Amino acid sequence: MRHRPAVTALILAAILAGAPAAATEQRMATLREAQNLALRAVAAGQAETALALADAILAQYPRDSFAHLVRATALLQAGQARVAGPEARRAFHYAQSDTQRFEAARVAALAAARQDRFLVAQFWMRRAMQAAPGPQQKASAVIGFRNVRQAARAAVQLSFSVAPSNNVNGGSSDRYNVIDGVPLVGVLSGSALALPGTVARGSARLRYRLAGDNRTQTDLTGALQLTRVHLSDEAHAKAPGVDDADFGSTYAELGLRHARLAGPRGGLVETEAELGRVWSGGTRSHDVARASLSYSLSAGKTARMTYSGTIQRQFGFADGRDDVDTGALAVSWQTALANRDQLTAQLARSTSLSDNGQAEQTATTLTLGYRKAAPLGPVTLGGRISWGEEHYPSYAVGFIGVPGGRQDTRLAAEIDFGLTPLEYMGFVPTVTLTAEQTDSNVSRFTTDEVSLSIGFRSAF
Repeated sequence: MRHRPAVTALILAAILAGAPAAATEQRMATLREAQNLALRAVAAGQAETALALADAILAQYPRDSFAHLVRATALLQAGQARVAGPEARRAFHYAQSDTQRFEAARVAALAAARQDRFLVAQFWMRRAMQAAPGPQQKASAVIGFRNVRQAARAAVQLSFSVAPSNNVNGGSSDRYNVIDGVPLVGVLSGSALALPGTVARGSARLRYRLAGDNRTQTDLTGALQLTRVHLSDEAHAKAPGVDDADFGSTYAELGLRHARLAGPRGGLVETEAELGRVWSGGTRSHDVARASLSYSLSAGKTARMTYSGTIQRQFGFADGRDDVDTGALAVSWQTALANRDQLTAQLARSTSLSDNGQAEQTATTLTLGYRKAAPLGPVTLGGRISWGEEHYPSYAVGFIGVPGGRQDTRLAAEIDFGLTPLEYMGFVPTVTLTAEQTDSNVSRFTTDEVSLSIGFRSAF
């Protein structure tokens, strides 16, 4: 009995090789029988038998995806995840159907997870989603992906968008700078006017779990945000001395986050601290230190409230400007309606103090959002509108003080479409249309912008 797997494999190898006169139909029937035997061995947990049968098949059909998958599964059963991974990848490579690709990707993900390579496991679970032959299999892959992501100590979130815009620099709509209450008119430089072009934005957010249990979690966090601008020919004609790099920026930060369950209503307390650096126009601009505290809790069967506070210091300005200290408070609410549509609202208030009067300000923002749960035809739909008001009490234009301080009022609206038919590996292309208008008693800051952003987001 101890030699039975080897004997079986030798017999199968001989049968599969066949005599020169053997009929193709007979060989294929024998192959199917060998595959069925291997499948039953795997299902019974007989790893040694399954490996022997798979080897017999591969001796005659080295590109047989099913045999490679059997080997990968049997190797996992034998505790050899490191060897099972490459075997599963070969099964995926030689697969002839979505079902074969789906199963091979799942085994490749499991092999990676057994080695604590959770980012690799997430990649293969996304490939399983893409290959899923039906909605039930796709739902199973999504659950598997979430389980792997939750088990992972490290997580990465990526985003990217490209947005043609009529105002990439937040420039003025008018060449003349008019201050309400001041009988003088200035002329703005070309770089201060609205310049058309294209804005590309990319970001990466990193998380590494340092410690945690079923009630608390502590993470090391990091982020990198890039903004790059390409000016149109029209923009270069308006501002001939301006380069694309003048409007680019980079922000990098490193931080700590601690979360704890608290209270009887699903309460969650989160504290964060970050230290970051800003580069503008290709050179270092300043540093940022930030700390925040938030508390969220259930506000009904489908609603949740979040209260948050943030303090921030901008310091070390390369041009010698004074530090800026900002404190902010916010309250937000979200709920699911009877049809599962999502409704959100947020009210935020902030105050900035500095020896630099130009930076002193108070700001209030109200944002409302709505997202449809069910797609409209081939697309998902969401949007938001926001109103904001900013007051700079000590603002001056050169030596001219602004009577009553500078006051800006901003209105913005955006609508985004998720193109679900183009989903790939769980990533959905998005198109976002944004319109924003700012009115100010200093006309330099009266702006209009319309942009169309193309990007992607994760579907889960």
